[in-house]
Amino acid sequence: MSITSDRVAGFCSIFFGLVLLFWLTPFATETVDYGWMRPKTLPDILAWILIFAGSALAGVPSEPAGINFLLFGKAVTYFVLIVLGLFAIAHFGYLLVAPLLALAIMLLLGERRWFWLFTGAVLVPAAIWLFIEILLSRPLP
Repeated sequence: MSITSDRVAGFCSIFFGLVLLFWLTPFATETVDYGWMRPKTLPDILAWILIFAGSALAGVPSEPAGINFLLFGKAVTYFVLIVLGLFAIAHFGYLLVAPLLALAIMLLLGERRWFWLFTGAVLVPAAIWLFIEILLSRPLP
């Protein structure tokens, strides 16, 4: 079995899914006795998706790939934008920053269709707020 970028990404996804499932979620979520869904339900679902998807990616043979520095630079740009966005959410609040962050990411990715910009910058953050704040009764920053 040769090591390719797909396999490395798959193993990293498996590792992060396991860390999320067995370390991060149990220690970072509260145990509550109210609401119809527990706070650890969605992170556990995400962890299992990462584990299964990473297993599929690591198990499928692929061609060795070289490093594309342009794509790597774009990935670093998105990562820095998200880290800055999370910092801004912690200081200015989710409802103010999340739509702007989503819009910035979509514009950087090249999306120009108004319907998708509106959906990603307005409807999706609103749905997340509704799901977390109302259905789970958990405060967002």
